[in-house]
Amino acid sequence: MPRTVAWSREGLQQLAAIRRFVSEDKPGAAFKLALRLRNSTNILATFPDSGRAGLTPETRQWVIPGTRYIATYTVTGEQVRILSIHHGMTDWKPDEN
Repeated sequence: MPRTVAWSREGLQQLAAIRRFVSEDKPGAAFKLALRLRNSTNILATFPDSGRAGLTPETRQWVIPGTRYIATYTVTGEQVRILSIHHGMTDWKPDEN
């Protein structure tokens, strides 16, 4: 049975920031990219183990097809929770807290 996909506040804020950044040069592309990033994560509802093991325990990372973005997520019970989304070329490290 498929799980539900939920986004954390931080993940949604990062998605909005990506859209704002891209829209500076390509407003139409920004909308399409944000929609693709958001909708593509829905595959994790059916295939939650698609991603690789994350840098932080209990997390997974999934490279979103056709993009250079990576979603970090957790799977608990019947839910996949998108914790963050970032460009694969950024120097990203998990919080040490």
